[in-house]
Amino acid sequence: MPSLIYEGIYSQICNLSPITRDQWKEIEPFFIKREYGKNDPVEQTGKQSHSIHILLSGSVRLFYLTKDGKDFNHAFKFEGDIFASYSSLLAKTPSKFSIYTMEKTTLLSIEYKYMVQHFDKYKEWERLGRLIAETHYLTKENREYSFLIESAEERYRNLLNNDPNLISRVPQYHLATFLGINPSSLNRIIKSNIKE
Repeated sequence: MPSLIYEGIYSQICNLSPITRDQWKEIEPFFIKREYGKNDPVEQTGKQSHSIHILLSGSVRLFYLTKDGKDFNHAFKFEGDIFASYSSLLAKTPSKFSIYTMEKTTLLSIEYKYMVQHFDKYKEWERLGRLIAETHYLTKENREYSFLIESAEERYRNLLNNDPNLISRVPQYHLATFLGINPSSLNRIIKSNIKE
């Protein structure tokens, strides 16, 4: 039986792929619970990543950092989300982006090597890995389409309609870089949408 801390995560994972209690019991000891304050680093640009994270509470942002110190957000994660610096894990190279908390945050982290062991050992875990990869791919493709085809206002409206969590929980200056515009342009777009 999973501990109370992990029961919700176990259920969530079983919704993606049916994992037996025995399989879960085998991997559960490799999860580490970590707590962070606001604006704390989880992963940093230039350092190789070794772990996959599940967000229990709070929120994080994933962002690229330019040489002159400007950051550009490419994703936000909230309760229940699974995330990592996948290219760093897969290629064993330094991470191209950083992950920082946006508020007090609790994560479950597991080293990727333990996940791979389970991918190799159990078809249910291999299926879980495939579904996570597919979800990640769809998100990346939709974001690429949005940046190439849609206007900044269309991107904002889509967020408003499809992901209001971002609008209510992410500071406006972080949303601006996520949408690929400067904060003053986002402010104008928000004001024009309120008038409508």
